[in-house]
Amino acid sequence: MQRLFTFRMGRRAERAAARFLKRDGHLIVERNVLLGRDEIDIVSTSNGTVVLTEVRYRKVGIRSAADSVGWAKKAAMIRAARAYRRRERLASTPLRIDLLLVTRAGREWTIRQVKAYCDW
Repeated sequence: MQRLFTFRMGRRAERAAARFLKRDGHLIVERNVLLGRDEIDIVSTSNGTVVLTEVRYRKVGIRSAADSVGWAKKAAMIRAARAYRRRERLASTPLRIDLLLVTRAGREWTIRQVKAYCDW
């Protein structure tokens, strides 16, 4: 039962993150893109850059969303970005990996964006 609740809250956080990106001028291209064993939560474009977004959700008072991204998750994000770039043939297109840190206290959602430009 807890896993189902966690899954649903994660999906709600992803919807809140997509709304955040749209308000910021992003065009959402795809969501929940599976690339082998890795996943990209949201693919969008902004000012000619393809943005691959990982959404991390945590309740207020529990370990922060930023703390939940360790070396293994960072490696998976880079693997997914490389696979997406190959799949979509984006060799000459600017690409960025963003992290959206989503927290919720009651009905209040807080989203913080961390941008990581990639040059590979």
